[in-house]
Amino acid sequence: METPPDLIVHNVTPTTVDFMVVIGAFNAQIVRSFDHPVVGLPNGWYADYKYFYPFSTARRCEFVISRALPTLTATTEIPLSAEMARAAPLSADFATNVRIVAAIAIDKWARPRFRVTNAGVLATAQHRFRVNDPFAREEYRKQFIEFPTSDREIADLCRPPQNPALSAPPVAQRPVANSQFDWDMSSDEAKAAALYAWSDVWLRPTPTAEPIRREPVRIVIPEPEPPADAEWRPTPEQLASLRSDDWKRW
Repeated sequence: METPPDLIVHNVTPTTVDFMVVIGAFNAQIVRSFDHPVVGLPNGWYADYKYFYPFSTARRCEFVISRALPTLTATTEIPLSAEMARAAPLSADFATNVRIVAAIAIDKWARPRFRVTNAGVLATAQHRFRVNDPFAREEYRKQFIEFPTSDREIADLCRPPQNPALSAPPVAQRPVANSQFDWDMSSDEAKAAALYAWSDVWLRPTPTAEPIRREPVRIVIPEPEPPADAEWRPTPEQLASLRSDDWKRW
């Protein structure tokens, strides 16, 4: 029988009964930056982990998966070590997520103690960091659900977002010249070549939206009111009332 690798444990004490569980060293490092109690699974879930600390005393394990790599949150990318650079692509790998979620889902010991969310490790760690009162804590826990019971549900839980390009970090455009001085000192041929290299960006068609279909606008013009000095003609009944002397009784 294969010996399970050692767990990646941070900020977990003997009194800790609930903590986050993530896949790999890269995701564990993200949660560690928020100083949350976290346990990282180096190579998936093993049934013998129930005898390992801290799973042996755990009451609630919040299992978090990332379906896409987290976007950059700073203007300058922080360089990663060689180990983290290798671990980063696997932190949101679809096949890895499906394999580990399925292993926990069929484990009779782990299933009642684990809850899962696919909100992403970075977003979930940020959410937990903002939990400061019981109401916020309850809202935070609502995102965790029971593990799926079928292969289709597991695949749907782990499937990447429909448009992963929206969550990918933007690619910096290459500069035409290093500085204005270098541009001024360049020859006309070099300037033309640099401008031609940017033609794919300038000539890129702009996406257009389909015109919005609305009901035709109907403008209601009110009837004009008669002018104040318009001629007023009384009715026959009004003329008879004016000519009589009945009004003198009042």
